[in-house]
Amino acid sequence: MVNNKLLFKRLRKLTFDFVIVGDINIDIITRPIRKLEKEISIIQDDFYIFPGGNAANTALELAKLGASVHFIGALGKDPISKWLIDILKKNNITYSINIKDKPSGITFAITHDDGSRTFIATLGSNKVLDISDIDLDNISATHFHRAGYLWAPRLIGRPNKELFKMAKKKEMVTSLAFSWDPDNWTNRAIMLQNLDYCDILMLNEKELKALTGETKLNLAKRKLKKYYLGLTVIHRGSKGSLIISEDEEIIIPANKINILNPTGSGDIYDAAFLYGYEKGWNLREIGKFSGACAEIHIQNPDIKYPSLNDIDKYLKSNLIFD
Repeated sequence: MVNNKLLFKRLRKLTFDFVIVGDINIDIITRPIRKLEKEISIIQDDFYIFPGGNAANTALELAKLGASVHFIGALGKDPISKWLIDILKKNNITYSINIKDKPSGITFAITHDDGSRTFIATLGSNKVLDISDIDLDNISATHFHRAGYLWAPRLIGRPNKELFKMAKKKEMVTSLAFSWDPDNWTNRAIMLQNLDYCDILMLNEKELKALTGETKLNLAKRKLKKYYLGLTVIHRGSKGSLIISEDEEIIIPANKINILNPTGSGDIYDAAFLYGYEKGWNLREIGKFSGACAEIHIQNPDIKYPSLNDIDKYLKSNLIFD
């Protein structure tokens, strides 16, 4: 673990808008590929190389929007880890990074021209991030967010529940962003019972269906309500998104866009949603804002983390959101 003296030097303030806990890694992303076959060679001009991890992406976008963010995660002593820490610093994100014997995680993302992706990943240091690495005693925030739930396996289940209990004791709003389960959702029962103390659940439609074991969206929504009655945010790709509160379901449409970099778009949407939620906007306004933020990211690899100005311009020029 990081030496305490060094840790507290990094904590310029002990009260933040957001505390984000979860995965951080490097993403190596292909440009869109039409078809992937065995025993062929595909040459591309270059790859996109970005910071990655659901939690790190969410933290970086929130910081870009102007929120104060503290990130808690695990990295190693390798050059990639040092590069990732540098990026947190450059984006004014304070951090509690637990230094492990394992190197940083690496995700290779193959992007297909229909917007789907194939991920090949090593969890690296994320695999050994433990609840004992997370100290909330000296940190306070308005909002506590767990992302990359399934990419930090030692925090799955009871540890995550304990983290949320600690956050609620400090009067933080809590949110959880799922990720795709590489173990084929064999522990879905544990996951469904892990939603106590969670105020906002964020996942995509495919994840929702897998989590509930249902193949149809309406059935999946109905089953989820047996376990969870909080605010649910569902990403639906080209269909936009769906926001389900206790009183209503809000459909947020999507623009037809040129898909260049879908990897991380769910994290970007989530960050924008959490930002708008903490600003007190109504849910439809938050959905429009979040959808615009994600679409900017998908179409512009050079704007991985859209700013407020980027989103404002985009909303004014895309009438589907009116």
